[in-house]
Amino acid sequence: MNVLKFLLCLLCAVLLYICFLTVCSFAVDPKKDYSHNSPFYRFLLNSASVVVLKLLRVKIHTSGMEQMPADRKFLLVCNHRSNFDPIITWCVFKRWEPAFISKAENFKIPIFGRIIRKCCFMEIDRINPRNTMKTIQHAAELLKAETSCKR
Repeated sequence: MNVLKFLLCLLCAVLLYICFLTVCSFAVDPKKDYSHNSPFYRFLLNSASVVVLKLLRVKIHTSGMEQMPADRKFLLVCNHRSNFDPIITWCVFKRWEPAFISKAENFKIPIFGRIIRKCCFMEIDRINPRNTMKTIQHAAELLKAETSCKR
């Protein structure tokens, strides 16, 4: 009986958290490109990601983190083998508050699409090369100016 109560409480807590994330996501303009990181939405992104990874019982092991620059932002270019790789990447590198250039479909994911937009993730048009270059140039300008996702 105690296990059942615990599971019911856990389920209620998860549902309340999802409701909270949903309400918070409605405050984000889905058509706007943000150039400054929101500490609140970054916290929501990281905490929701940790909850999902814990529920899925994913354990992350890293090596070589001591080689990452401690005093500045950096550009990380990488491929990924699964849809979970970017989630794991922003969890591992959360100290640097990474922003991603991502396919447009990711911004249509309920709740997360709006939250990642508010965390300075940028939508890339994989069909129109001209729009793709605009996104890449915008990201490069933000990196050069060091205004990308500052608090």
